[in-house]
Amino acid sequence: MKLSHIVIIILLIQSCKILKYENKESVFSYSEQKELKTILKFYDENVCNSRALNKDNLKSCYSEYLDNLTSIAETGIFDIGISLGEQDSFFIKLDNKIFNEVFVKTESYLNRKRIISNNPKIFPDTIPQYLFNVKGKYIQHLKVLGKDNWKIEEYYLSILKDPGIPSSLFNEILMGYRNYDITNDDIRLVFALHYLLLNKRQMEMKKSEARLDLELKSE
Repeated sequence: MKLSHIVIIILLIQSCKILKYENKESVFSYSEQKELKTILKFYDENVCNSRALNKDNLKSCYSEYLDNLTSIAETGIFDIGISLGEQDSFFIKLDNKIFNEVFVKTESYLNRKRIISNNPKIFPDTIPQYLFNVKGKYIQHLKVLGKDNWKIEEYYLSILKDPGIPSSLFNEILMGYRNYDITNDDIRLVFALHYLLLNKRQMEMKKSEARLDLELKSE
């Protein structure tokens, strides 16, 4: 095989692994890209702060952070290290236009189970949560990125079926994070939005459960 052919094959393989940040220009406006970078910066800083590492070494931060996230998740705990108040405060400051291009606000039903006088009882509640906006620009963005990366294409197709993130996709990102190039801005943005959506739901569930416990104690 000629050397030129080998070089071409190597370049093609690399293009499948690495996502081009410039692709975002075909979907988002300049101002929207700035907002997305703000989200990414928020998440990057929290990742490094949670591991007490130098934020200039993002690869090291994310490697330790994601490894730790996987380890604690195996114990049944999901905690990305960002409180509900901190996350909500950040999103309040975010431009509504870009928020709506990524998420839709909705509510979900939560059946809180308790044992009362040796009998199981259900306490229903409604909690706020986010879903990915399947008609928004972010989903279009994922589609574009998926053309260069089959893992992102799978992610995109899964989100179309379940914008609340199906359990199979949760496990894929959680356990298979080493399959993604976390030095790439686009990849980290996918991780950031993925985990911020899940964090909103998880923290709202914890808040609801804690509120119920206080109500039961006061009776």
